[in-house]
Amino acid sequence: MAGIWDRWTAADGEIIHSFSILTTGPNELMASIHERMPVILSREDERRWLFPLPESELLKMLRPYPAGHMKVYQISKLVNPPGNDGPEVWRDR
Repeated sequence: MAGIWDRWTAADGEIIHSFSILTTGPNELMASIHERMPVILSREDERRWLFPLPESELLKMLRPYPAGHMKVYQISKLVNPPGNDGPEVWRDR
């Protein structure tokens, strides 16, 4: 997935490490589930993402991943609350 990160110093001197996963509009498969999806990089773009490139080249990578390369299956709604952590969260419904 495409992400960005930074390390910066807060006003109190604490060093903060932060990151974000970049999102884009959904592909046909994800559109019925959510209005956005993570940017999933193609194998060809994985290495390119890590090196300095012109903005125009980076922006070309921020597109929905092809739906034909994905599968979807329903899991428990227990996945929604962040405090839930156990095998029952990811088991098929």
